[in-house]
Amino acid sequence: MMKVRVTVLSLLLLLVASAGTYPVFGATINAVIYPKQGVAKVTYSVSRSFNLTYPSESPLSNMFSGKSGSEEVTSQGGPEEAGPLLASIREQDPNASIINYTLTYTLKYEGTQDYADVVQNLTLTLWLANVTQINSSRLLVNLKWKAFALGGKWEVQWRGSPFNVNSRIPGFLVSNALLNSMMRGHGLHLGEVKALLDFSEFDQPLSQWHRSYNPITGITTFTKDYLTNESVLFETTFNGQTYSLSFKQDPSAIITVYGYAVPSGDYLEITSAPITVYAPYAVAVLAFVATIGIGIALVARHRSKK
Repeated sequence: MMKVRVTVLSLLLLLVASAGTYPVFGATINAVIYPKQGVAKVTYSVSRSFNLTYPSESPLSNMFSGKSGSEEVTSQGGPEEAGPLLASIREQDPNASIINYTLTYTLKYEGTQDYADVVQNLTLTLWLANVTQINSSRLLVNLKWKAFALGGKWEVQWRGSPFNVNSRIPGFLVSNALLNSMMRGHGLHLGEVKALLDFSEFDQPLSQWHRSYNPITGITTFTKDYLTNESVLFETTFNGQTYSLSFKQDPSAIITVYGYAVPSGDYLEITSAPITVYAPYAVAVLAFVATIGIGIALVARHRSKK
């Protein structure tokens, strides 16, 4: 029986490794930039949902069935506590610095006879400084940090012990001794799996994002949406039994800038809004005034007839 378990797990692990990255990457960015102050408030969120299905009474069923639980880790601090995070951001923008951060990481898992669900959620809110620069009297905002990727560990103190919030594989999936031994036996390691704090998917020039400007509020908004992708990462039949791993991803981003922002690659230039952006509002105001004027004239005419 042990030999059969090893064979099935070997096949499963090799299939996961061959995928190149681990499912799910549902990442979002919500940033508000204050160019005149040179700061930005950025919230990065990540949600990963793993769904592993297997036959009842199979080795994986025996491994995961009946296991469930949840965990929540919170952390906050300044640049001293965010060393690896700051280093990865400065790889994109050497001038950027972290004022402070707040982080929440949750993990929920449940295993039954025929499937195991694991959900990771991470929310990281940063206040960044020095995100703007003056170049030939032009006020520029460097947004390369939007696509930072932290590849290694970032350990925060939690309940007196260090906790790696940049885990590549949820602990529920790697806590089993047999699974760990199989990974080592096949030379698999966490370096083959995309890290949780990897936002490189947003590494597109801002000129490719949707842009809108509201002249009433003086705010420019950039948005980027991706098609929701629900699919099966793999599905295989072994000894007449089916194993599959499915995932869902729905990344999106919104960047709000105070001022009239014009994109140039990964930079934004803050300039005065052209008069043309106010034209639709001017037409609307003139139409409103004309309507009121006509109404007043009609009322006056009606009274004069009386």
